[in-house]
Amino acid sequence: TNTSVMGMGREGMRRCSNIPLIQSCDHDFKCEAFASCDCPAIHPKPSHYVFSFYGAVDLLAVLPAVLALLLSEAQYLLIIRVMRMLRVFRVLKLLPYLSQANFLLVALRGSRQKIIVFLCSVTTLMIVFGTLMYVIEGPEHGFTSIPASIYWAVVTMTTVGYGDMTPKTPLGQSLATLVMITGYSVIAVPTGIFTAELASAMQPERLQRTCPTCEKSAHEPDAAYCSRCGNALFPRRPESAAGEAPRG
Repeated sequence: TNTSVMGMGREGMRRCSNIPLIQSCDHDFKCEAFASCDCPAIHPKPSHYVFSFYGAVDLLAVLPAVLALLLSEAQYLLIIRVMRMLRVFRVLKLLPYLSQANFLLVALRGSRQKIIVFLCSVTTLMIVFGTLMYVIEGPEHGFTSIPASIYWAVVTMTTVGYGDMTPKTPLGQSLATLVMITGYSVIAVPTGIFTAELASAMQPERLQRTCPTCEKSAHEPDAAYCSRCGNALFPRRPESAAGEAPRG
């Protein structure tokens, strides 16, 4: 039995030895494990890498390929195909690089109400434009109903332009031109709102230093004087005050 299992393992390794993807996954895990255990700068506790979270992630990602190498017939089993889905756990290794995404979340929360109001306004405009186009063109020009005309307004305003419905009359073409021009604001306005909120979120936190004269707080980190009354925020040293004495 042991001989047959070893023979199956050798046969599986011989069949899979020409698969670059499996070799790269296996070598990637081996190299990372060796580097983590050999270089303390990569892992603070090299001996604990195998039992760490990211070590388990690497193991789960490479385990299907290792089983396919050892067991030649196992690669045709359903369980092995299902275990190949474990490779998606390698995405979890990107979590340390997603700390900057907090700025995006803060910007989205700050601009949420403005964007909702803007989307409601755009939806109203699409309904109005679609209804007007249905009245102007009518079913004889392809605008068979108000919902179909609203669909045309959405396609035109978002600058997609499928071309399945086109106005034929001069008045309808004029309305289509207005819808196209309005469509640029659909992209520009929410982009500007989100960009402004993102820039505000990425600014350094303001110091909660209160002015001793006017009691204004929340000054900039590099502010030395109050932005309201102009008095100094920091107490002056005696030698500095003596050095700034008026000359006689």
